[in-house]
Formats: sequence, C-alpha cells, structure tokens
Amino acid sequence: ASSSRRVRGPTVGKATTTRVANNNGNKLHIPITETFNAFEGVLATPGASEIGIKIRRMCPIQGVKSWTVADTATKGAVVQAVRV
Repeated sequence: ASSSRRVRGPTVGKATTTRVANNNGNKLHIPITETFNAFEGVLATPGASEIGIKIRRMCPIQGVKSWTVADTATKGAVVQAVRV
C-alpha cells in the first residue's frame, strides 16, 4: 500500500463550502456575543476554524509573536478576506 497523501481537488474548507452551498450560496450568519466577544451558535467552531485557515494562508506568522503586533495592512487584508 502506498503511503502517499497526494489527493486531487480541494481538501481544506470543504465543510464550509458545503454549508454555504446548502444556504443557497449566501453568507453564513454567525452571531458574536457582546459579553465574551466570541462566536456563538452551531457554526461557531467551523467559523473560527475557517478564519484561522484564512489567517494562516494570508499572513505567515513567522517572527510575529501575536496578532496584536501584526502590521495594520496585513490585518486589514485578512479582515477583508474573511468578510467576503
């Protein structure tokens, strides 16, 4: 048996793509609590995961200790990509 992990087609974000497709292609609404400033509801975990994936793809964090010290242009690009 081959131990190759090569696959064809997308492998990351497939569940999110399916959820959007099931929502007639519309954005998914994920409420944010004012008390904890965090996602809540059924889509909280997948939403946070998807945002994490986008952040890791868009801004490599090598040498950056925290999101708070990332430059403003990078933060703006990530926020814009997540809102799309």
